[in-house]
Amino acid sequence: MQATSPAPAALDPPRGLGAVLRRLWHELQESGDLDRVQVAAPALPHEPIRDEKTEQRQIKQMLDACKIAYFDTSQPFHPLITPGLPDLLCFDASEDPTWRLFFIEVKRRGEKQSRAQRLFQECCTRAGIPYVCGSTEEVAAFLGLENAR
Repeated sequence: MQATSPAPAALDPPRGLGAVLRRLWHELQESGDLDRVQVAAPALPHEPIRDEKTEQRQIKQMLDACKIAYFDTSQPFHPLITPGLPDLLCFDASEDPTWRLFFIEVKRRGEKQSRAQRLFQECCTRAGIPYVCGSTEEVAAFLGLENAR
């Protein structure tokens, strides 16, 4: 009798998701698209890796210089917010009177998003809301800034 390996178990969606997001989670998982939306900032071997808090501090300075309002959702201890929410919720009023909403998930070089973060990114994509994931350089490119370091 030949032993068969069990099929890979489906991952449960993160806690705190509503029914619509749970349904989207399962739809993306079944189609294989949940892994497709994974984004990671590439590691550069010749450049020192900054920690995420340093990246976030530099990004906030950039946003301040561009007069972009932001709300910081990161917490210094076990998170009490819904998994997957990005680190910064931003409102760009530079094109008055139309404000532009976008989200930033801060990642240091080589760090990957969690499944809940990829799900949130997919929701943003489907809703047409800009979502940036990466380090200072990726955010600077999104904002159209050069030499942000």
